[in-house]
Amino acid sequence: MLDGADPSSGWSLKDIFSVKSKARDDFNGKLTQYIHSELALYRTRISMQPIHFSMYIGDIQDVQFSLDLKYDRIEVNPFFLSQMRLTA
Repeated sequence: MLDGADPSSGWSLKDIFSVKSKARDDFNGKLTQYIHSELALYRTRISMQPIHFSMYIGDIQDVQFSLDLKYDRIEVNPFFLSQMRLTA
């Protein structure tokens, strides 16, 4: 099986190579340490913020009237969108 995935894809090479490690040329070790530190920072940051999840089940056309709070993201099941197109 061919696998052309690049583990460094999406990460800053400059930041990865700036990681201090005993093995100077151990790229995978540096990448692992870098990702671990990024995830630790993210976990710390997100643990200090209130996060709430709400689920609503109902007609997609009534959503705008039932949500009176500010939301960062609203996801709608694609099945409901296709049903809405069929009935419109």
